[in-house]
Amino acid sequence: MKLTRILVIPVLLLLAGAVSAQNNAGKTDDVGRVALTPFIAENSNIPTASSNLMRSKMRAAVTRMGLGTSACGRFILTLNADVVSREITPTAPPMVATVLSPTFYIGDLSDGTLFASLTLPAVKGVGQNEEKSYMQALKNINLNNPDFAKFVGDGKEKIIAYYNTHIDFIIKEADALSGKGEHERALALLMGVPTVCADAHARAMKHVGTVYQRKIDQESAEALARATGAWAASPDATGATEAGEWLAGVHPLSSSAPGAAKLQSEMKSRVKELADREWTEQVKQNREEAALAQTAMQAAKEIAAAEANRPVYYTTVLSWW
Repeated sequence: MKLTRILVIPVLLLLAGAVSAQNNAGKTDDVGRVALTPFIAENSNIPTASSNLMRSKMRAAVTRMGLGTSACGRFILTLNADVVSREITPTAPPMVATVLSPTFYIGDLSDGTLFASLTLPAVKGVGQNEEKSYMQALKNINLNNPDFAKFVGDGKEKIIAYYNTHIDFIIKEADALSGKGEHERALALLMGVPTVCADAHARAMKHVGTVYQRKIDQESAEALARATGAWAASPDATGATEAGEWLAGVHPLSSSAPGAAKLQSEMKSRVKELADREWTEQVKQNREEAALAQTAMQAAKEIAAAEANRPVYYTTVLSWW
């Protein structure tokens, strides 16, 4: 399978977290598990009509083996199926018989590193036309066998080794993303370090709190500035209502929390009739809920899960498949 320069549509750089061990993850969420993205290249031999079929087969196979799957990810499981033979059967009506040689690959889409490959025994499909015979042959590929399980296991070990040896770079990349205001991607990157990589995972989780604090500080500072501006522009009931809506976005654990409390107190003293208005209650409710429920780790996990299906575009040269 020869891939030249391609632009991948939905491919994120990782994702997700759980606290259970990889081999016992079962049907828990994929955050924290080694994850593979089932992927079919546009210039592979797989017909477009068969792409969804094969992605589903691959997703089911890796899930059975305890790995996570993501809609978008840098570590991919893909295949190409070369046509060994194709002939018209001497039947009435005549049918097309296609024999395929399927080869699977696990690799890093971001830099073109191949981790593992496996060619399975040839499969045959018969259909009314070439496309249907090809699809039938793909359906006959057996992914529930020891060879495929070993292949996926080898790929998993290579991915684990990647995280263990690249944790310093992962943390630096997360810091760089956070420094550009891309806190969600930074948290997703850190939360994506699998729990089976014990030391690397511990270091990544330790850094989650730092990145999360930057996120809430930045967002809360922006919200407080908006609230302050709204109140300065209109120091009356209308301005207080608008400012209150912005204050609801100030996280109680952020560095802007004291300033938000001070502004709210000022507005209450100047516009006393607003003390029991709905916006005041909403601000109070939001703050109580955030303080009780959203620890940094919980919030980071939610953010990472939300980021799992956001596309990140890789333009890379894959010369090895």
